[in-house]
Amino acid sequence: TRGREQGSDCSKPVNHTLLTAFGFACQIHKVSGILVVDGKLVLLKRGDKDPDGTDRVWYEPFGGKPDYNYENPQGLLRREGQEELGITVRVGECLGIAQHPKFLSRTVAYFKCECPKGRTPENMAPDEHLDVVRVSPKDLQALIDQGKDIQLPSGIVEEFIRTGDVTSLYKKMCGP
Repeated sequence: TRGREQGSDCSKPVNHTLLTAFGFACQIHKVSGILVVDGKLVLLKRGDKDPDGTDRVWYEPFGGKPDYNYENPQGLLRREGQEELGITVRVGECLGIAQHPKFLSRTVAYFKCECPKGRTPENMAPDEHLDVVRVSPKDLQALIDQGKDIQLPSGIVEEFIRTGDVTSLYKKMCGP
């Protein structure tokens, strides 16, 4: 959300955060929080108009661009969780790094996040998001089957559909 307030343009370079993960360092353009609450994945339903005037809708995790006020990825996710969802999330480990779904020369780091007990994520930024949705593995599969644009790496989607949760890819690769 901060990027939009500061007038950033997605077609221009943004400040980068250097993140060391999986034994190498890379520049991160966006940080996203993967939040599962009561067995449901929390996604922002977003939309805009395509250049031809048709409505475009997609689903993505909460998050934003790093380096505003020199934030680290964890600080950014805590701030974005509060601004977008009205909760202070606990940020866990990095689940992985992937190409940005829209801007293929950019990268996104995905972190597992936890919601405080008894709190429910809400749409605190209706000017940016159509809704905050909570989807079960079956619901996520149905959205995919309907051809909806789900902006998540396939490994995270597949694991959530298969197990109802996400775990650290780093742990899977390197052991406990």
